[in-house]
Amino acid sequence: MIGRGWIALCCVALLASPVRAQSVDLELILAVDSSGSIDGKEFQLQRMGYASALTHPEVLATIARRPHRAIAVAFVEWSGPAISTEVVPWTRITDAASAGALEVCRIGEWPIQ
Repeated sequence: MIGRGWIALCCVALLASPVRAQSVDLELILAVDSSGSIDGKEFQLQRMGYASALTHPEVLATIARRPHRAIAVAFVEWSGPAISTEVVPWTRITDAASAGALEVCRIGEWPIQ
């Protein structure tokens, strides 16, 4: 199991991003377990869940109602205390088009990192 310290370090590293210069209502890091403790089906289920949530009409409507009408999302896969990959760097989401263009939403197009 991954420790809180490693997660905090990972989050701090991701905070140094150009997207942070833009106003957003939420900064969200999606961290996915890509270790050997889960199989390919479970891994794909995690990705599909994130993609479904980020493109869901209610989520997009909620983003549109917030003051800045935007959130920033980064997607990280980790498989151990010192093993992580930033799969999708900080990306600003404002609407269905930007959410659908987000790499995490194009699940079948990229392999497990």
